[in-house]
Order: sequence, then C-alpha cells, then structure tokens
Amino acid sequence: MQINNAGFLNPIVQDIDLTQLKVGQQLEVEILSTDADQEGIISLGGKPMRAKIEAQVQTGDRFWAAIKEAGANGIVLSRDINASSLNSLSKEQIITLIDRGVGFDPRIAEVLTSFVTSETTPALFSMLNSNNPQIRSLMSVLLSALPDWSKLNSQNYTQIIKYFSALGLENEKSVYDAFFSNKKDIDFNPQSVKANILKITQDQSDKLSKEERAAIGDILKEITGQQLWAQSGTRKNAYSLLHLLLQDQGEYFNCKIALESSRKGKRMDPEHCHIALQVDTPNLGKVGADIMLYENKVNVCLLHEDIEVLRPVIQELRQDSNANIQMTRLQIEKITLKSFQELPYFQKFLSGKQQSGVDVKG
Repeated sequence: MQINNAGFLNPIVQDIDLTQLKVGQQLEVEILSTDADQEGIISLGGKPMRAKIEAQVQTGDRFWAAIKEAGANGIVLSRDINASSLNSLSKEQIITLIDRGVGFDPRIAEVLTSFVTSETTPALFSMLNSNNPQIRSLMSVLLSALPDWSKLNSQNYTQIIKYFSALGLENEKSVYDAFFSNKKDIDFNPQSVKANILKITQDQSDKLSKEERAAIGDILKEITGQQLWAQSGTRKNAYSLLHLLLQDQGEYFNCKIALESSRKGKRMDPEHCHIALQVDTPNLGKVGADIMLYENKVNVCLLHEDIEVLRPVIQELRQDSNANIQMTRLQIEKITLKSFQELPYFQKFLSGKQQSGVDVKG
C-alpha cells in the first residue's frame, strides 16, 4: 500500500519512545522476518521488536499499521489503515497526530490544530448572561472550578489540578458509557463540565439558541483538544500543552503552558524540563516566561512586546522568586528580559512544537 504523505516521516518515527506505545497508535513498520503464523520481528523506528501482524506480509514489506495490542512480549498490529484519510492530511497534521499517539483522523487533526490558537473567554462571555437554567448551571460548575490568580503559588498549585479534573479530563470512559453506550445502571454523576455539556446537548438542544449551541460546542471542542494535548505524547521527550482560564476579582484571563521534559518512567521529569508560560494580564498585557530547569538550577527569561514595561517590576519579581525558590531548594542562575521577537521559538513551543535541541536530559 503506497501512501503519498508517508515518505518524509522516517526521521520523526525514529524519535518515538517505544515504551509509550498505545493501542490505536499508527506507525510505519518494516518486516525483518516472519513465519507462517504471521509472527516475527519488525523494525519500528529503527529498533527490532517482536510482533504479530494481522495481515499477509513478507520480509522487506514496509507499511503503516495500527497497534491493536501492546505488552512486554511484543505487539499485535493491524494493516487496515484508511489511505484516503491519510492523504487528506497535511504533513504538519500527520506529524502532530503521530506525536500525540492518535489515529490518522482528519477530525482529530482539526481539534488538535484549533486548540493551539483557541481561547475559552469568548465562549465564556457569551454565556455569562444566559437565562437558560441549564446554561446557568453549567456556568456555575465552570466558574467555581477556575483557579484564583491571586491565590496561586508554589504551595497552592492543587487549584490547577482541580480545574482540569472539573473539566472532565479524567473520567472520559464513564462519560462515554453514560451518554453513548448501551450499558445500563451506570454509576455516574455528571459533575464535570464536559458531562454537563453533553447532558445539555442531549436533553435540551431544542431549547438552546443558536449562539448558545455554538458557545457550548466551542467549549466542548476546547476540552477535547485539552484531553489530547495533556498527554505526554510518543517522542523520546515528553511534551504537554495546557490552557488555563484564570479568574481575579470577576475578570477572566487566558493562560497557556507548554512543558517538555525527559521521561521518568511514565511521568515527566520535573528536574529536567523546559516550561513556557504566557498570560494575558489586565495591566501589563501579554506576558511570557521561558523557564529552563536542570536539576536544581533555574534560568528564567521574561518576555513582553515592550520590555521597558517589565523593568519596574523585575526587581520585585527577583525578591518574590528568591523567597519562593528557597522553599524548593532550587537556585535561580539568571533572570533575563527580552521581547517576544527576540525569542521566536517561544511561540512555536506554545504551539505544539517540541524543541528537539533543548537539553532536558537527566
């Protein structure tokens, strides 16, 4: 099977972490040896691995396959991939789907792409004054989960964890069973934002205005994109992209966070990582921070369109940072100030592009 968009991907596939293989993931494989039962050795990212292939193949074949099972003794592969779907995707979309470890589905590619540039606040504002009781209930769940900017610090980061939990990132299976399966008597309480949205669209769709349907659709799409980007991906270095909505005295602000690190088992390694943070602030406008952590050493670069705007607050930031850092045994080596234009990779990093040259090795 010849797939037009496949040839350029070999260098990308070679960077995949084989310990992160997941059912449903699609990768290019080469058959090194096989027997009559279609079991043998494949080359995956240049590394040999035992596999069973649910198709008639022979030594030397190269093709795209989907992982049906993965375990310590090898993997089971299916060769049934929709070539037309693959060819409808751009090269950049294919790379993103591979990095996220999901199938070649144009709908998923669109969700991943739109999440990078999306903002929750427009949809949120459009529903704040709704008279629909279901929408008002949904807004109550969402607003109560928003982290309070003034209370966020190194000792109170659990606000962020609770926020993503409230969105419904952790109970996808129970949400699916409750709304889309034929299972009965599911012990399920729709407390998450995603579950509330699905309940509204299932039971109250005809009572929503066109604007309300569009707004909750945008929020649902944002949550789905967050579920895909919150995972650590399949490359050797883990990468996650997070979007937060912060509140402060009745105002709401978008915050974007990108994290890349070496892997520590199945977790990200907090001692060897690269973090990019961007917040839309009420008084200073868009402010960024590019942070490198290597063991106990921290390097911070603050970013703004006009760096003179940040100069008056940088000394205060140094003092606050030093006070917080002392409690974590970290050492700030350097704090610098640059414009966004002087650090072009920053926006790329916040847009889902891993920085392959960044040294985050443990």
